[in-house]
Amino acid sequence: MPVTLELTDFTSEVTEVGPCKLALKVQIPQDKVAQKIDEKYKELNQNVSIPGFRRGKVPRKLLEKRYGKTVMEEAKLDLVNACYEKIVADKKLNPVGEPQIELDKIELKEDAPLAFEATIEVKPTFELKEYKGIAAKRPKVEVAEADVTGAIDRVRETKAQLVPVETGACQEGDILVVDEDFTVDGKSIEKHENVRVPVTDTNALLGRPCPQLKAALVGATVGQTRSVNLVVPDDFKDAALRGKEAELRVTVAEIKRIKLPELTEAWLKSMDFDSLDEFKEEIRRRVRAEKEREANEQVEERILEELRKLHDFAIPEGLIGANVDRVLARMHIDMEGAGMSDERIHEEMEKSRETSHAQVAVYLKNRYLLEAIADKEKVYVTEDEVEERIGRIAAANKKWPHEVKEHYESEGLLPVLRQKMREEKTSAVLREKAAVEQEA
Repeated sequence: MPVTLELTDFTSEVTEVGPCKLALKVQIPQDKVAQKIDEKYKELNQNVSIPGFRRGKVPRKLLEKRYGKTVMEEAKLDLVNACYEKIVADKKLNPVGEPQIELDKIELKEDAPLAFEATIEVKPTFELKEYKGIAAKRPKVEVAEADVTGAIDRVRETKAQLVPVETGACQEGDILVVDEDFTVDGKSIEKHENVRVPVTDTNALLGRPCPQLKAALVGATVGQTRSVNLVVPDDFKDAALRGKEAELRVTVAEIKRIKLPELTEAWLKSMDFDSLDEFKEEIRRRVRAEKEREANEQVEERILEELRKLHDFAIPEGLIGANVDRVLARMHIDMEGAGMSDERIHEEMEKSRETSHAQVAVYLKNRYLLEAIADKEKVYVTEDEVEERIGRIAAANKKWPHEVKEHYESEGLLPVLRQKMREEKTSAVLREKAAVEQEA
């Protein structure tokens, strides 16, 4: 049977060494160390098969010679883990992340006590101050005719078609299918076929914005080749080409133009509307609902900003770092895909780290505050509410609800969804209990 360590079986000292950071010092008596090592050898003896010996009858000396290092490492790990878990349970600690323990520096001997140290970060503790009646201004919600027109255009864009242009020249806003050839000193450095190129100011070449590409393409016809001169940027992946003059030759294979549906009676009926007035009224309602939602979110953010000022507590640095690293990892992938050099990527990552650190710290502080308020207000998320949200997500993505749920379960996203929904409900409670004043 495994050794069950009681609190009296070892001595421990827990000291606060920084914001949300504790240092643990532990010493396990020699008799418990010897007991654990003996236990590990007995387990091994029952499971190992060595020619010439019956199972369970292998001399310990032989086991020590063959498996001694492995047994001692396993015994050390068992003892350290048992002590750590006992300290966390008995002292009611709330660790975030794994403990920092230098296992390779811990020396285990059968004839001596085992001593080790560890550091852990714990969930911040704070006294929840008054959160009701916080003053916050709510933006005035108005729906202008331009808002309705713009929303109608966006609906039409979702139903737009790309129509091939058989004759005529390329216009701004068209989408081209082209073959690209980058050359430096007359030699091709990159070629791409059947590339979709929108004729806008937002195009990029070699990892840099290239608004002059639009000017070169406007007026081109199918089969025609246009060129753009540029300088290879200093962070291009091939260092030998940096700073050199380059030319991009673009041959137009297809011109496609976005065609928006007309607001005809037939089209409106296909959208389940009997008239243009009915359609506009529904769009106006949706625009107002969206503006109301945005106004509520601004109120909730202003309340949380005040709550952060009222509650001065630190966030575990390791928890911030873990979240920042996830954000930066996505940035790294994007910059690599744009052809940036390792040096440039490093520079950009360092610039972004400080900003990301501050943003993540705010997010985590909000999360802890909302969690404490949710506990006090007894705000919970029911399974019916989760199912309803999954249904909405499925509808928005044109999928079946069971498909979305299976995906969330396989990716471990259901707890994240529940937490997000609980935070949303708690933010709404804060808004309802706040002293909200309408902006003029």
